[in-house]
Amino acid sequence: MAGFVLCHHKFMETCEITIPSIAVKRGFWIYVIKVFCRDGKDCFYVGMTGDNGYPKAGSMFNRLSKHLGSNRPSSALTNALERNGLLDKWIKLEIFGLYLEKENEKEHREIKREISHIENKLAADFKSAKYKIISNQNSKVELSEKSEKQYQEIVKFVNIHFNIEV
Repeated sequence: MAGFVLCHHKFMETCEITIPSIAVKRGFWIYVIKVFCRDGKDCFYVGMTGDNGYPKAGSMFNRLSKHLGSNRPSSALTNALERNGLLDKWIKLEIFGLYLEKENEKEHREIKREISHIENKLAADFKSAKYKIISNQNSKVELSEKSEKQYQEIVKFVNIHFNIEV
């Protein structure tokens, strides 16, 4: 996933960001963002790519850049940081993304609905495991058999990546 190095110099700060090519691949993604805060009270944001109003899912990189942009309807992460009093308290974001399906215009809404169910379940399971979640998922739904298998794989990779137990 993308990485960065921040260096402090006497007269400036520098930042190096590495973005792997897969991060710009269009399609459906589930991603988890760990927000590291100055006070050590880290939290998580669970998200996905895909839009009801557009028949194609964009890349994870595109969605993440919108998350941190200034357009309030698109900047859900920035809004969540602000809503939770963290806008000036976070120091680093660690992003872990899982590419799930290629875009498919004919089945876009159905695929998006399934991915949305996975996103909601993942956020709910983070909460159940007592991790602070700042994203706004609010519906609990049953997953299809296919989605449940995919969900179990996602949880396994998220747990390994962040060294947590969801």
